[in-house]
Amino acid sequence: MHEGSPPVCPGCGRAMSVAEVLSTAGVRGKPVRWRCPEDDIEATAAHPVQIAHLHVGDEEVRGGRTGRIVKLEMKGAELVVFSRLVRG
Repeated sequence: MHEGSPPVCPGCGRAMSVAEVLSTAGVRGKPVRWRCPEDDIEATAAHPVQIAHLHVGDEEVRGGRTGRIVKLEMKGAELVVFSRLVRG
């Protein structure tokens, strides 16, 4: 994955679609969340220091949805966390 390119879904191997963009002072239109609807996998950008607290297999709740971490990947200076929706 090159800087600026979307993450690749660990399920199907295709580029993921942007699901959320962040714009703040000094940052405009920065993608921070991606989705692969085929595999029900989301990827979110996180601060790399969080890598010590996140582990493949952990479950987390975001936006009322529970996801299980399936992959952690460094992209430049960011940590990308891949989670698959856990069906209840």
